[in-house]
Formats: sequence, structure tokens, C-alpha cells
Amino acid sequence: MLLAVAQFDPMYVEFKISDRQFSDLKDRVGFREAFDRAVNPSENDDDDSQDQPLAITGTPVDISLMTGVNVLDFNFNVPGKIIASVDNRIDFATGQITLRAEIQNPLLRTQNARDYMIYPFQICRVRIPYELVKDAVLIREEAILTDLDTKYVLVVAKGMFQPRDAFGKPLVGADKKEIPPYEADIIARRDIKIGRLLDSQMRIVLDGVKPGETYIVQGVQRVRIGMEVTPTTLENYRLRRAAELKKPTATEAQEEKNE
Repeated sequence: MLLAVAQFDPMYVEFKISDRQFSDLKDRVGFREAFDRAVNPSENDDDDSQDQPLAITGTPVDISLMTGVNVLDFNFNVPGKIIASVDNRIDFATGQITLRAEIQNPLLRTQNARDYMIYPFQICRVRIPYELVKDAVLIREEAILTDLDTKYVLVVAKGMFQPRDAFGKPLVGADKKEIPPYEADIIARRDIKIGRLLDSQMRIVLDGVKPGETYIVQGVQRVRIGMEVTPTTLENYRLRRAAELKKPTATEAQEEKNE
């Protein structure tokens, strides 16, 4: 008979990260500084007794569990730390390496019983804090456009709009006079300086966009700078598109009527 032995507390979480993420993680714990000292040793580095092993051991992690309501909704964050590297090399097929973290399993107590929060082989999400960026602005990656070597986004801003025809001439009203400019929501270009790309496909913007500004995510090919627009949220856009896809066509409606 074969038995599977499971341990409840502490628990070990194994997860994979890419080789690039692994290098970034080592940089975070001082690998780059240690490499510089190895290549360019100073007089203070002669004493071998001061050498300390460099590893990612002790790096904090955040373990999140699913709520059971939505498979994309992770909650119940539990702190932990990396204790080992399971692999001694990068997997050539996947470009990943396996790490192991340790967490203390929270003990749930009720009036008549007690139980652990986490069970072995339960699905979880692991988050490793790379850096702390105060007052960071996040925008969706698909909203970022490229002009040669410059990154920019199209934002919706208040400005004076001059109605013009297809040839660029100002429009005239019923009184044969030009329609005067008026304040409206118009498209403007903002050059930005980008930072790290997060796993949620959100990009950190270091400069160029301010908190609370509205930027274009869908339909960037159909707008131009200086154009008047009526913006809507991405959530409302997706709801409207979903309703349009469910709406029967004229042929389908006629067939249902005939039936």
C-alpha cells in the first residue's frame, strides 16, 4: 500500500517563474552589487570571513487563495517567504525555474471545532514584491502606442473644438456664419515614460499621465488628435458589445417570427 503524507503547518508552495523574473529577483537582493564587487574588488573585500552566501532565501511572498466565487478572484492573502530553489537549472523547454516558499497555515477556530485554512494541493496565486513605487500610475498595456522610439497614449481632455467638414473648412450654421469653437471632450496625445509591466497586463507610467485622466483603450484606430469624442468606460463598452452579439440579426428575427 502506498500512502501520501501531507503536512498542514508549515506548508510549502512550489511555483515557477521565468528566467528573466529570476534575474530581476536576484538583482533585488543584491546580485548586481555582488557581481560588481567580484569584478572590481576593493581593499575592503580582502577578508574572506566577511563573505556571505548570496541567495533569494528569505524573500517575502504573498500567497492568495481563491474565494470559490470566481476563478479569477483571489483573496485571503497569507504572507510567506522563499526558502529554496527546487531546480538547479533553468528548464530549457519552458525557460522557467521552480522555487519553494514557506507559509504558516492559519488555524480556523469555531465554538465546536477547528480546522486549517489551506489544504495540500490547493490552487493559489503567488506574488513576489519586486519594488515599491509610490503614487504609481497604471494604464493598460494595449493602450500604449509607439511613434519611432517614443511611447504615447491618446487621452480625452477638455479643449476648444472647432467643427470642420471633410476638407478641413469650418462648418457654417443656418445663418451662413461659421460655428464658433466650443468646449468639448477632445483627443490629445501624451508622450509617456514607461516602467515595469505587471502580470495583470498593466504598465507602470513614470511620467506623462496624471491620476484620474481618461485614456483610449478600444478604438484607437478610429480617432485622431483634436477629434471630439463621447468617452465611455471599458466596462460599459464590453457590456454593450456583449449585448450586440446576443442580439439576433434581422434574418434570425424574421425566422423566429415565421415560426
